[in-house]
Amino acid sequence: WSCEGCKAFFKRSIQGHNDYICPATNQCTIDKNRRKSCQACRLRKCYGVGMVKCGPRRERCGYRVVRRQRSPGEQLHCLSKAKKHGGHTPRAKELLLSALSPEQLVLTLLEAEPPNVLVSRPSAPFTEASMMMSLTK
Repeated sequence: WSCEGCKAFFKRSIQGHNDYICPATNQCTIDKNRRKSCQACRLRKCYGVGMVKCGPRRERCGYRVVRRQRSPGEQLHCLSKAKKHGGHTPRAKELLLSALSPEQLVLTLLEAEPPNVLVSRPSAPFTEASMMMSLTK
């Protein structure tokens, strides 16, 4: 479920090819009252709750329209785009796994390995200055 405002925002964002940048820490609180404060975090949350760029649209005249089934290739294309933005619903994960060949599944699992974190002093806590320096490297 999402509000009409977020649906419209998501649609405008994907059609306009906007590259939003968070002015803060990419962890802004997005709720009904503060959703307009950061477009980058709002779009990230849209992907996080499962909105996909080429997702199915509900048909407006239900009984006369027959919904077309997507081919496995189309499903894989749409789900891989959602994966790039970090959003997977349980159903999306299920469809993705069923559409993959064993070789593709192994490659997907290898891509899912967390990256090696390179920190000069892993035991030292971050200060504001060290955090800003890590963003510029």
